[in-house]
Amino acid sequence: MNTGIDPFEYRHTDFAEASLFDPAPMNAPTARTDFLERMSFANIYGQFNLMFKRAEQTQLGMKLLAMHCNEQIRKLEDDKRHLLEQAKAVKEAKALLDSVKSRYKRLSDQNRAHQAEIAEVIKNPEIKKYLAKRQTSHSHFAVDSPHSARFPAFSTIARMTTPSQFGTR
Repeated sequence: MNTGIDPFEYRHTDFAEASLFDPAPMNAPTARTDFLERMSFANIYGQFNLMFKRAEQTQLGMKLLAMHCNEQIRKLEDDKRHLLEQAKAVKEAKALLDSVKSRYKRLSDQNRAHQAEIAEVIKNPEIKKYLAKRQTSHSHFAVDSPHSARFPAFSTIARMTTPSQFGTR
Protein backbone atom coordinates (compact mmCIF):
# COMPACT_ATOMS: atom_id res chain seq x y z
CA MET A 1 0.00 0.00 0.00
CA ASN A 2 1.52 3.25 -1.11
CA THR A 3 0.67 6.47 0.62
CA GLY A 4 1.88 9.88 -0.41
CA ILE A 5 4.52 10.50 -3.06
CA ASP A 6 6.62 7.64 -4.32
CA PRO A 7 10.14 9.06 -4.91
CA PHE A 8 11.09 6.42 -7.46
CA GLU A 9 8.14 6.68 -9.72
CA TYR A 10 6.34 9.94 -10.26
CA ARG A 11 2.90 9.90 -11.76
CA HIS A 12 0.85 12.78 -13.00
CA THR A 13 -1.52 12.49 -10.00
CA ASP A 14 1.15 12.52 -7.30
CA PHE A 15 1.36 16.31 -6.97
CA ALA A 16 -2.41 16.62 -6.91
CA GLU A 17 -2.63 14.03 -4.14
CA ALA A 18 0.10 15.77 -2.14
CA SER A 19 -1.98 18.93 -2.03
CA LEU A 20 -4.72 17.02 -0.19
CA PHE A 21 -2.53 16.81 2.96
CA ASP A 22 -2.62 19.68 5.45
CA PRO A 23 0.52 21.81 5.52
CA ALA A 24 3.00 21.17 8.34
CA PRO A 25 2.50 23.53 11.29
CA MET A 26 5.11 26.26 11.61
CA ASN A 27 6.37 26.74 15.17
CA ALA A 28 7.94 30.09 14.55
CA PRO A 29 8.42 32.36 17.57
CA THR A 30 5.63 34.86 17.93
CA ALA A 31 7.95 37.68 19.02
CA ARG A 32 11.31 38.01 17.40
CA THR A 33 14.24 38.92 19.61
CA ASP A 34 16.52 41.83 18.79
CA PHE A 35 19.24 39.37 17.81
CA LEU A 36 16.95 37.51 15.35
CA GLU A 37 15.72 40.81 13.93
CA ARG A 38 19.27 41.96 13.22
CA MET A 39 20.15 38.54 11.77
CA SER A 40 17.28 38.67 9.30
CA PHE A 41 18.50 41.93 7.76
CA ALA A 42 22.18 40.97 7.55
CA ASN A 43 24.05 39.18 4.78
CA ILE A 44 26.10 36.06 5.48
CA TYR A 45 29.13 38.06 6.65
CA GLY A 46 26.99 40.22 8.92
CA GLN A 47 25.30 37.11 10.31
CA PHE A 48 28.69 35.55 11.00
CA ASN A 49 29.85 38.75 12.70
CA LEU A 50 26.68 38.85 14.84
CA MET A 51 27.09 35.20 15.85
CA PHE A 52 30.78 35.75 16.67
CA LYS A 53 29.92 38.76 18.86
CA ARG A 54 27.17 36.75 20.54
CA ALA A 55 29.62 33.91 21.24
CA GLU A 56 32.18 36.41 22.62
CA GLN A 57 29.54 37.93 24.91
CA THR A 58 28.55 34.48 26.14
CA GLN A 59 32.20 33.60 26.72
CA LEU A 60 32.78 36.86 28.65
CA GLY A 61 29.65 36.18 30.73
CA MET A 62 30.94 32.71 31.55
CA LYS A 63 34.33 34.15 32.58
CA LEU A 64 32.62 36.70 34.85
CA LEU A 65 30.47 33.96 36.34
CA ALA A 66 33.56 31.80 36.93
CA MET A 67 35.34 34.73 38.63
CA HIS A 68 32.32 35.32 40.86
CA CYS A 69 32.09 31.61 41.71
CA ASN A 70 35.83 31.49 42.54
CA GLU A 71 35.42 34.52 44.82
CA GLN A 72 32.49 32.84 46.59
CA ILE A 73 34.53 29.63 46.93
CA ARG A 74 37.38 31.63 48.50
CA LYS A 75 34.97 33.27 50.95
CA LEU A 76 33.47 29.91 51.85
CA GLU A 77 36.94 28.44 52.42
CA ASP A 78 37.79 31.38 54.71
CA ASP A 79 34.52 30.85 56.61
CA LYS A 80 35.26 27.14 56.85
CA ARG A 81 38.77 27.80 58.21
CA HIS A 82 37.36 30.26 60.76
CA LEU A 83 34.67 27.79 61.84
CA LEU A 84 37.25 25.01 62.17
CA GLU A 85 39.38 27.25 64.39
CA GLN A 86 36.35 28.01 66.55
CA ALA A 87 35.43 24.33 66.72
CA LYS A 88 39.00 23.48 67.78
CA ALA A 89 38.88 26.17 70.49
CA VAL A 90 35.52 24.89 71.72
CA LYS A 91 36.84 21.32 71.77
CA GLU A 92 39.91 22.39 73.78
CA ALA A 93 37.75 24.39 76.20
CA LYS A 94 35.41 21.42 76.62
CA ALA A 95 38.37 19.12 77.33
CA LEU A 96 39.71 21.57 79.91
CA LEU A 97 36.27 21.92 81.47
CA ASP A 98 35.87 18.15 81.62
CA SER A 99 39.29 17.87 83.28
CA VAL A 100 38.44 20.53 85.86
CA LYS A 101 35.03 18.98 86.41
CA SER A 102 36.47 15.51 87.03
CA ARG A 103 39.14 16.95 89.36
CA TYR A 104 36.43 18.88 91.25
CA LYS A 105 34.31 15.73 91.56
CA ARG A 106 37.31 13.71 92.77
CA LEU A 107 38.24 16.33 95.37
CA SER A 108 34.60 16.69 96.47
CA ASP A 109 34.40 12.94 96.96
CA GLN A 110 37.64 13.01 98.97
CA ASN A 111 36.36 15.89 101.11
CA ARG A 112 33.10 14.07 101.81
CA ALA A 113 35.08 10.97 102.77
CA HIS A 114 37.30 13.03 105.11
CA GLN A 115 34.30 14.75 106.66
CA ALA A 116 32.61 11.40 107.23
CA GLU A 117 35.83 10.09 108.79
CA ILE A 118 36.12 13.16 111.03
CA ALA A 119 32.48 12.84 112.08
CA GLU A 120 33.08 9.19 112.93
CA VAL A 121 36.22 9.98 114.94
CA ILE A 122 34.53 12.83 116.83
CA LYS A 123 31.84 10.41 118.04
CA ASN A 124 34.50 8.85 120.29
CA PRO A 125 34.03 10.41 123.80
CA GLU A 126 37.76 10.51 124.62
CA ILE A 127 38.58 12.40 121.45
CA LYS A 128 35.68 14.77 122.13
CA LYS A 129 37.09 15.59 125.59
CA TYR A 130 40.60 16.08 124.18
CA LEU A 131 39.34 18.47 121.49
CA ALA A 132 37.24 20.43 123.99
CA LYS A 133 40.24 20.77 126.33
CA ARG A 134 42.49 21.78 123.42
CA GLN A 135 40.05 24.46 122.20
CA THR A 136 39.68 26.10 125.60
CA SER A 137 43.41 26.28 126.30
CA HIS A 138 44.33 27.55 122.82
CA SER A 139 41.21 29.35 121.67
CA HIS A 140 43.16 31.69 119.37
CA PHE A 141 44.92 28.86 117.58
CA ALA A 142 42.29 26.15 117.60
CA VAL A 143 43.35 23.08 115.70
CA ASP A 144 40.01 22.57 114.03
CA SER A 145 39.75 26.16 112.75
CA PRO A 146 38.95 26.52 109.05
CA HIS A 147 42.42 27.96 108.38
CA SER A 148 44.35 25.12 109.94
CA ALA A 149 43.27 22.63 107.29
CA ARG A 150 44.48 24.90 104.53
CA PHE A 151 47.81 25.77 106.15
CA PRO A 152 49.41 22.69 107.73
CA ALA A 153 52.56 24.59 108.75
CA PHE A 154 50.43 27.11 110.61
CA SER A 155 48.50 24.40 112.44
CA THR A 156 51.80 22.74 113.49
CA ILE A 157 53.08 26.05 114.87
CA ALA A 158 49.73 26.59 116.59
CA ARG A 159 50.08 23.29 118.41
CA MET A 160 53.56 24.23 119.67
CA THR A 161 52.78 27.78 120.84
CA THR A 162 50.41 29.55 123.18
CA PRO A 163 49.08 33.12 122.91
CA SER A 164 51.05 34.20 126.00
CA GLN A 165 54.34 33.52 124.19
CA PHE A 166 53.67 36.49 121.91
CA GLY A 167 54.46 39.72 123.70
CA THR A 168 52.05 42.60 123.27
CA ARG A 169 53.06 46.22 123.71
